[in-house]
Amino acid sequence: MTISHAANLNLPKRVSHKLIAIAIASLLTTCKDSFSAEDEVEHTGKTTIRFPANSAEPVASTLEELASLPIVASGTPSTIKDNTLPDIAREGTLTDLDHYPTSRPSIFSDMTGSDLTWDEIQPVRILSLDGGGVRDIAEARFIKELSKQTGKSVPEMFHLVAGTSAGGILAGAYTLPEGQGDPKKSPALYSSDRVFEIIMRQTSSMFVKGWSFGGFLGPRYKSEPVDKFMNDYFGDATFDRTTTDVLVTTFDISASRPKLFKSWDTREIFYTRDVLKATSAAPTYFAPRHIYPVGTTAETHLGYTLSDGGTCANNPTLCALADARKLYPDAKHYQIVSLGTGNAPRPLHYGEMESAGLIGWGYHLIDIFMNGQSAHTDHVAATLLSPREYSRWNPVLAAKNVALDNTSDTNLRDIVQAEDDLIASRKSEFDQLAKRLAKPKADLIPVYSTKRS
Repeated sequence: MTISHAANLNLPKRVSHKLIAIAIASLLTTCKDSFSAEDEVEHTGKTTIRFPANSAEPVASTLEELASLPIVASGTPSTIKDNTLPDIAREGTLTDLDHYPTSRPSIFSDMTGSDLTWDEIQPVRILSLDGGGVRDIAEARFIKELSKQTGKSVPEMFHLVAGTSAGGILAGAYTLPEGQGDPKKSPALYSSDRVFEIIMRQTSSMFVKGWSFGGFLGPRYKSEPVDKFMNDYFGDATFDRTTTDVLVTTFDISASRPKLFKSWDTREIFYTRDVLKATSAAPTYFAPRHIYPVGTTAETHLGYTLSDGGTCANNPTLCALADARKLYPDAKHYQIVSLGTGNAPRPLHYGEMESAGLIGWGYHLIDIFMNGQSAHTDHVAATLLSPREYSRWNPVLAAKNVALDNTSDTNLRDIVQAEDDLIASRKSEFDQLAKRLAKPKADLIPVYSTKRS
């Protein structure tokens, strides 16, 4: 395949030839070590990229065509996230490109020279679910399709599920036990199909505006509708009773530090509904939550004042990996499926921000914190782990779909379509992942089992 950038490209107004040159140069610099001997990269009057070199004719004559082309490097998985070039044409700006060599080893163990196959090493399987408000429908769609292809529920596929904010709500829903017996032996109350249906139909019911003048004088949305949703779907279930281990992130604003709720930590037991209310209490959108352990009151316990986990760990992948290493200290391999709620950066330009103050910056800060932390976590995880151990799925959204609180049916359908497009663009990788997860997860014994009542 050959991709050419020529002087006669029909560029959007906000995109210059210089920007395209920077994009191509970045692509060349980052990916050069992952090309095979058959690949060819040329620097001429026209910047040309060939992968591989057996195609002579350019296949892109406009920037829009260039942005949509898949990249395939000599039979190896693409080193470009989401298997596409940057979506320059859509927004007129460069998106972050995470390039990682396909041959990098894991820092935890190198299988070089090992006679064991990937199916024989019995990795710890982890599902990580980003926060993102209504955009969590993308994650629910992915899991729905994954369960459909594997024939298994989330607890059957993963040893540990981690979630933040709306992703935390999904984590709680996927792992809620059906019966009252041993939760680890109980089927999940809600199937992946059912969770997807609930999110599609009930999301709007949680976003009921209060009298806050757009969030300037208080939270934009009332807490009572969220309370009703949590009570209806989670009842009096407690967080220590999950069908597989679960980690949910929050931020303790009274102690100014993260507080991670772990289903296996039974020193204090909380209602699942309270944990999920806390992790999804996004600043300016909802009021923070003050919760107490089960069996305590304000007279016997100070309680915890908590806000959305997205303020500290919107992408909980590293939180999950850190605790997985404690739960399974002898494990040498991991299989992490990390799901995002959509990459749709809203560019801020110097001209509009040079004189911005509290109000000017305030509207953008949540996006900055969420996107920055998620992208950084993705970079670190992808650097520490081999491609077989870490798989990141984050759809590209149009700017109109980036809002955390746009509950319209059209917006939700657009996000679902973006997730479907992502899966289709990486079908071979998705099929391979499903094939692995369809097999029984390893019967690993976490260390807490000897201490737990």
